[in-house]
Amino acid sequence: MSVLMLSAQPFPATLNMDGSRMTSTILLQGLNYPMFGDLSADHRQISGGVNDRGELVAYFIWEMLPNNNQFIGRWWKGDQSGSWCGARRGAALPPLDQCLLRP
Repeated sequence: MSVLMLSAQPFPATLNMDGSRMTSTILLQGLNYPMFGDLSADHRQISGGVNDRGELVAYFIWEMLPNNNQFIGRWWKGDQSGSWCGARRGAALPPLDQCLLRP
């Protein structure tokens, strides 16, 4: 899965699902960040958090697009926030101006 956060370069992530629980580790700028989240009942959204050395550094929510190979989303922590989108199975990333999932 390619994931794009803000204007950073795409980076890989492998999501591991156990029922409705997701775990992952993303590699960003040479550092590994563990992630966790929960899958919605309709299997269209994952919401959770990103950790850095045991500290929660951001929350996120992703929503799968109808093609089931792209998602849009957002991250936030305090008064900081931004878009976070991605793709899987070789799909192109969604256009940057369409990445932000509105609250």
